[in-house]
Amino acid sequence: MTKFYNMNKFLDKVYPYTLFPLFAFPLLKENISMIFLGVFALFTIRYSLINKTKTIIKSNWLVFSIPFFIVVIASLLRGELVKNLGEINHVLLFLALPIFFFLSSDELFTKEKIVHYFKFLIYCCAVLIFIYILLFLVNHQFYELFATKYNSSLFRDFVYSKTNFFTIHPAYLTSITLFGTAFCIEELKARFSYLYLLLIILFFSFTFLLLTKLNIVLITMLILYSIFRYSKIKIIYKFSLVLLIAVVSIILIYITPGMMLRILEVINSLNTEPIGAAYDSTNIRKAIYTCDFLLIKENFWYGVGFSELKLELLNCFNENYQSDFYKNHLYLTHNYFIYVLLGSGIFGLISLLYFFYKSYSFLLNFKSLTIGVFMLNTLLMCMIEDYFYRQNGILFFLLILLSLFKFHSKYKTNLFDK
Repeated sequence: MTKFYNMNKFLDKVYPYTLFPLFAFPLLKENISMIFLGVFALFTIRYSLINKTKTIIKSNWLVFSIPFFIVVIASLLRGELVKNLGEINHVLLFLALPIFFFLSSDELFTKEKIVHYFKFLIYCCAVLIFIYILLFLVNHQFYELFATKYNSSLFRDFVYSKTNFFTIHPAYLTSITLFGTAFCIEELKARFSYLYLLLIILFFSFTFLLLTKLNIVLITMLILYSIFRYSKIKIIYKFSLVLLIAVVSIILIYITPGMMLRILEVINSLNTEPIGAAYDSTNIRKAIYTCDFLLIKENFWYGVGFSELKLELLNCFNENYQSDFYKNHLYLTHNYFIYVLLGSGIFGLISLLYFFYKSYSFLLNFKSLTIGVFMLNTLLMCMIEDYFYRQNGILFFLLILLSLFKFHSKYKTNLFDK
């Protein structure tokens, strides 16, 4: 009996720490993150059984599972449930995370603990950046951090495709560093810290090195806005500082490997169709969007089905482009809203828009720069990427959203009030 009691006490002490590994997802392979989710789920089920908490999930929590139900219901209506198991697996987190967060202890989501989760996520990103740089320097010279190969940054290519364990896509990683930059700015606003200042510089520089165009623009605008909005120095010094950052940004554009090439690529390739082996990321993306809208014209009401979407795009490429870019790769829509529209039809898209409406209506309760940047970045990323098709996109969005929702449901206050 004593052993059983001691074991229960031990498990109670461990439970509050089971969320931290989920926030370490940038450092982990997806299957390892799922193991930690399983651990958190088991501890949560144990807590729920011992404390006899209500197990019927409330409707306001089910709203966060809408993307999961879109795929499942569309698959059922088409009689393709088994065929679409792979697509359902991509959105399974939209079901699992809301359920386990709902059942979990409120004590895991106090203001102090959520701030610790957010800081842990940000520190994990900083550690990952240093790991990438160190791994790169093991096999490359320092100057190659600023070298290009095949019109692309050698370092970006290394991060994107040459690391076996740390395999997070640059778009997701820089979205987290953007979130981290906003968080550090708000912390600096409350009290000065060299650590947060160094993290901002690190995230800003790393975003440039990874050549993620959207997040480069966002992080630069964020820093410039913050200087005018929060700095207490005289206006003349504000303008001087903004000018300095603008000059540094321009210099970075010129010296960052591949940056000018990517800018020139957009200018030169936007109106050029991919032909044969002559293609790049810009005209490939344009070709994808062209086929997206051709498919929408023909399948606006009911879509083509999630399992058929890649093949329908491939057929469109075959009919409209004499190029090699699609020969060895099946592309998706590069827009999550279009992905849902073509997968499930107009009613699926309306459901997704309702999901965003409810989620963003809640997040607006937190009058915070960090959450505002998080919301804007997520929306824009969904417009240019299949953002929630990958596990890291769902994990990042739901961990932030559900932590705040759990906190607000209990305490009815603003997490970011200092």
